[in-house]
Amino acid sequence: MNGLGYTAEKDGVYPAQIPFRDSAEGWDDWPPIFTPQYAPFHGAVATHTVEIPLRVNGSDYTQQPVEELRRRSAINTDVAAAAIRATYAFVRDRHDRLIADQIEVFRRGTAGEPSKAVPLGIVPGFGPEDVYTTTFPRAYVITGRRSEAAAARLVDHLIANDVRVERARQAFRADGRTYPAGSYVVDMRQPKRGLANVMLEAGADISPRVDAMYDISGWSHGLLWGAGVDAVTSLRVRADPVKAAAPTGSVPRTPGALALKVADAKDVLALNDLLAQGTAVTWADGAAIVPAAARPAARAVAERYGVAFSPAGTPAGTPLSRVRIAAAASADELFTLRELGFAVTPVSTAALNAGYDWNGTDVLFVSSGLSYTALNPAARSALDAFLTTGGVITRGGTGAAFNAAAGLLTATAVAGRGDANGVVRVRSTGGPVGGPVSGQVGGGSPDHSFVYSPRWFTGLGPEVTVEQSYAAEGPLVSGHWRPDADGSGGQDAARGQAAVVSGRDERGAAVVLFGTEPMFRNHPKGLFPQVARALYWASSVTGAAVKG
Repeated sequence: MNGLGYTAEKDGVYPAQIPFRDSAEGWDDWPPIFTPQYAPFHGAVATHTVEIPLRVNGSDYTQQPVEELRRRSAINTDVAAAAIRATYAFVRDRHDRLIADQIEVFRRGTAGEPSKAVPLGIVPGFGPEDVYTTTFPRAYVITGRRSEAAAARLVDHLIANDVRVERARQAFRADGRTYPAGSYVVDMRQPKRGLANVMLEAGADISPRVDAMYDISGWSHGLLWGAGVDAVTSLRVRADPVKAAAPTGSVPRTPGALALKVADAKDVLALNDLLAQGTAVTWADGAAIVPAAARPAARAVAERYGVAFSPAGTPAGTPLSRVRIAAAASADELFTLRELGFAVTPVSTAALNAGYDWNGTDVLFVSSGLSYTALNPAARSALDAFLTTGGVITRGGTGAAFNAAAGLLTATAVAGRGDANGVVRVRSTGGPVGGPVSGQVGGGSPDHSFVYSPRWFTGLGPEVTVEQSYAAEGPLVSGHWRPDADGSGGQDAARGQAAVVSGRDERGAAVVLFGTEPMFRNHPKGLFPQVARALYWASSVTGAAVKG
């Protein structure tokens, strides 16, 4: 690329930069959500994204002259072609060594050998800052102690990515714990143990090692997908290879009403399917109660989505209808809400100012693109009228600002560092701080959550319930979270603080505020039920009189 003859002075093109060689902290990109980090686990040559030098998109596309855009595109094409030619030449000249290296990686996995650190001095520019190793467990055990459907989804995901999974024929013990027959086992003595490990392990807090991250730095299917995942140091089990997870749907033979606990995304899909059919469902303490007369419909969704119903005992709860959402939200949140089977209409400040009919909405979701203060008088009046009967869910800075401006819950949102992100420990209580509202969102949630630009809530009013708080230890498990330059916004400041709160405002609106990222990029699937429970609760108590 440097040999093409382009210069900064003449063309605006600087010499190629290689993060490993040229960056003080030695690397670029981190999690295997990026193709360059994912592909090597399957035996591809480890490489990185080649960034083209000149911008032709965004505002430049509309503001630059056509001739300038063509000049830039021609240079970018030359650079990309040079990178491709050089890559193929490199592979052609060294293919035997490259293949041997990949075979060695797979051999070490099959043999269960420990991770090897590259000795300093062997590779020019390789320093202590570049040494990252891990300790592989003997195996991972996956169970449905939280949700059988979640365990099945994780197993199928591993298998789809060429990870070998087995299923225990009988109960067994590992690290002092007894696991039931049918538990899934990922024996780490396999060629692609690296991929299995990067999906299932908790990861590491790399905050002390680097100054900043440009994107996600903590990512764990094991902690965020809702299944029970344990790393064990010993393994003695009779198990059979599986090509797919076993079916998980069931309906008890006990006569009477049925309960569906909303503990997984599959449960949400099943419940929304029932509601779309017009099934008479009630909502009580995080579970949907289905009448005995609807057993045929329950059996159908149990088989379709793999969800497990249980006896409901005495039917009770608040009538629940299909939740209709007006969502001022990011693209990933809109995708997730629709994937879960909710009826979603995108809205924004402009859409409300143009006139919006609130009659078809049960809950307003606010995380992006909606400012209460920017609404015109007519739009604000219409929204205020909706708040006397509807519910509100908010997330992030935009949601916190909306809550404050609209005068919903008494809560002060405190912002953590803007680029902080990763997997965090949380404590779900659902217990009241002093108000009449019982927790509806936190109960039954996983012990971990995900954050990006985290927030927490202080100065809580008597009407507010703490649904979930950041753990006192950590709270970051894996990722990057440093304080701001003035010392604020760090992990220490978030310890023990409220991360998710709920309550009813003086108008009667049911409100839930998220300081976490429960739908981020459609990844933390074990957190989706939190959002669903918030929506069901906010919808089911719509228009109810304020208690107390």
